[in-house]
Amino acid sequence: MSTLAEASRKAEEYATTRHAQGAKQKCPLKQTGIIVMVMRRDTEEMIKSVSIALTGPTPGNNSTDSDGMAKFDERDAGVYTINSTLPASLTKDFAAPEMLRANLSWEMYYIAYVLVEPLPRPKIKLLREDDDKAVSEVGVTLSRDAQKYDLGNTNSSGLAEWDKSKAGLKEGPYDVSFKFKPDDVDKVEVVDLRSIQLKAGEENAFTFTSAIAGSNSWLKISSVRQFRVLITF
Repeated sequence: MSTLAEASRKAEEYATTRHAQGAKQKCPLKQTGIIVMVMRRDTEEMIKSVSIALTGPTPGNNSTDSDGMAKFDERDAGVYTINSTLPASLTKDFAAPEMLRANLSWEMYYIAYVLVEPLPRPKIKLLREDDDKAVSEVGVTLSRDAQKYDLGNTNSSGLAEWDKSKAGLKEGPYDVSFKFKPDDVDKVEVVDLRSIQLKAGEENAFTFTSAIAGSNSWLKISSVRQFRVLITF
């Protein structure tokens, strides 16, 4: 698999050669071309076998090669849209942009870069703020656009994480809520945190306060406890 530097060098050499060949024609048709480069945003690795659909004055379809390149030669100048479809083996862990636009000029070849994003797989760790001890058996749920994503209960290390067998989540804001397990003495209310931003490869830490109420009187707060939450996406 090619690196970004290697693939870019090959694409530029190819584009320069093709453009020079067209300029030498006695009656140039003023056609151009586009090279679509598909790469992972996080590692800059090029991705092969991505289906590329080009729509515009001279539409076409192609797939990226081992260098992550899909070449479209002999295209009329004008505005094109580029749609990328990842192979089935990658759709669980990555997402490609739905559409890109390119304005082709007959004066030069166009090189377009499609950045494939890793899908976040959130891990949420719940610790007590006062002594850093893990808090287990706490239900963790993320929600967005009326859709809920259950991470299950925190384990003995205070960790709850998104099921690895499921597709990753889209980046963006989520609400996160914690459901504490009642015991025989106290009950803990459900705590909601708003607009947690999921972004692949990043870690956040913040503190929230949970109200603990006596079992005989739910509305009467008997104590307040703080918890620290570590979130890795």
